[in-house]
Amino acid sequence: MIQGDQDLSFAAMSEKMRQFTDIVMQDPAVDTVTAFTGGGSGGSTARMFGQLKSLSERKLSVDQVIARIRSKSAKIPGAALYFASCPGSQRWGPFWRRSVSIHTPGRQSQ
Repeated sequence: MIQGDQDLSFAAMSEKMRQFTDIVMQDPAVDTVTAFTGGGSGGSTARMFGQLKSLSERKLSVDQVIARIRSKSAKIPGAALYFASCPGSQRWGPFWRRSVSIHTPGRQSQ
């Protein structure tokens, strides 16, 4: 999940979502990403789902990939990207092929 500052407009949140999506897609372990905002979730939130390449291609655990992406995504002001790894999964989002969910346990950085 991407959580923007409370006063973020839909247009500004859409731009933040694009920035996070670009960061995630640039990671060499990521295969696909889908992100969307709106749809009743409020103007300052967005959902993102991603799928990793196979372990033989990426050579890193899901948690290692998340840590690498988290270090880059933490630099975007005004919004935060939250992840949670699901055991036995290559997905994050609510999606990585072995599932990793993105949760918002508050605005603190994870």
